[in-house]
Amino acid sequence: MKRICNEITAKYAVVQAAYWMGSCIISSYAGVYLLGEGFTNTEIGLLIGLVGAVSTVMQPWVGGIVDRSERITLRSVSWWFGILMALLSAVLILFGNKIVVVIVYSVLRTLLQVALPLVSAMGMESINRGNKLNFGLARGMGSIAYAVLTSITGFATAVFSSHVLTYEMLITCILFVVGIQLFPREQDLSHEPEAMQEVAAPGKAFFGRYPKFFFLLVGWTLVFTSYGLINNFLFQIMESKGGDSSSMGIALAISALSEVPTMFLFVELVGRLKSGVWMKLSSVFFMLKVLGILVFSSIVGIYVVHALQMLGYALFAVASVYYVNCLMEDRDKVTGQAYMTMTTTMGAVIGSTVGGVIIDVWGIEMMLIFATVIAVVGMVIVFPTTEKNI
Repeated sequence: MKRICNEITAKYAVVQAAYWMGSCIISSYAGVYLLGEGFTNTEIGLLIGLVGAVSTVMQPWVGGIVDRSERITLRSVSWWFGILMALLSAVLILFGNKIVVVIVYSVLRTLLQVALPLVSAMGMESINRGNKLNFGLARGMGSIAYAVLTSITGFATAVFSSHVLTYEMLITCILFVVGIQLFPREQDLSHEPEAMQEVAAPGKAFFGRYPKFFFLLVGWTLVFTSYGLINNFLFQIMESKGGDSSSMGIALAISALSEVPTMFLFVELVGRLKSGVWMKLSSVFFMLKVLGILVFSSIVGIYVVHALQMLGYALFAVASVYYVNCLMEDRDKVTGQAYMTMTTTMGAVIGSTVGGVIIDVWGIEMMLIFATVIAVVGMVIVFPTTEKNI
């Protein structure tokens, strides 16, 4: 049994590693890639914001379809997303026209963002079926893969050019398809006719079943607006502190590696305190990270601040998945994961749209002040809206 459990965790770790390597290239290096293609900061912000807006709508919609369907599986949808992302990456390699980049990159990033709650739900579904899958360990392997790739990519773009990113996009998307193919096929969870009817209109009926959840989403959306401002414009931030794409890669690697201990040990952590407690704590460290980036003026200081990812995003990434899985009924679990993931994309919409304009008009420092204020407000909302016993 132990060998089988380790095998399931290992296969899921491949899925997580491939997904987060794709996220590294497609999302975290968006600024580097799009600047290299001739886009301005304002154009980058608007493009990322538009993609986030579409993803925000699609995430709960796709989650609702999977929740109420007896034929469509998490695994099959994720596999087809991976195939489409690989094809779109190949198009970016072959065609460098700016209009093509806008259309193809937008669809590629949308698919990547919509896939995240599906990947998370795949792991939790396996756990709910009784498999001893270590979600935190698998997710931590995703962070290690992200850290390794971002370090390599930071130096590669500095030595060569941003065009290397399109080849990395293709490779990571192919790895994602392979990972999904390796993951065991499982029969869909059954759905009662009454549940299917209720999930078909998830908005009012869904939030009626979980009254605090809507306000929790608002709080996390604000926190991730701040987080999006930092991540989407990290290259510009590093340049303002005297760095370049190489130092940006180091900062991202530090963030990703600092996540690993928290994720590896989360099964132990959630055994000591409820997942809701860890979510509250993570909101505090999200705020401290952006405050530190505002305060520190040296590259070394920025590196140190990125280590706070250990108790910020690392806690949220795992605790939020456990929290939703415990809070939601079976008929709502995928939709719930989609709504929680939606906070990251909605935050990216607001942050990237506003951030590019703020940088072009008032500069980096004003953007960081705005990000800090938004993080504080979000943290204040998260505390009372998180259920105490979950």
